[in-house]
Amino acid sequence: EYVIKQGEPGNHLFVLADGTLDVFQHNKLLTSITVWTTFGELAILYNCTRTASVRAVNNVRTWALDREVFQSIMRRTAEMRHEQYRNFLRSVSLLANLPEDKLSKIVDCLEVEYYDKGEFIIREGEEGSTFYIIAQGKV
Repeated sequence: EYVIKQGEPGNHLFVLADGTLDVFQHNKLLTSITVWTTFGELAILYNCTRTASVRAVNNVRTWALDREVFQSIMRRTAEMRHEQYRNFLRSVSLLANLPEDKLSKIVDCLEVEYYDKGEFIIREGEEGSTFYIIAQGKV
């Protein structure tokens, strides 16, 4: 049985809970999907038709997430992250007095990076083109 058929509209994102699925594009086998793999996200993210077909190899069980629910979750997550970053930036003395619109623009450009203990963040002599704010840890 097909879970997804190529060319059809896609309104759900899936997670394979049990079984095995094969992925076909134009009737050519591309890959197999194993348990706990997410699939079908392209149609949800880009509002396009299904780019491949997904067929059950054996009995399968999937979890499905509707497009509107997924978008609502992503929107709320982004709003919460934006608020968290804004509050964090307000605690940085250099940025504390910036107008709200400027602070929001900085929040929109923030990228979180992680470094392991002992790893170099910057090196002497390198061109400095990035402004770092330490959110957690010591350097």
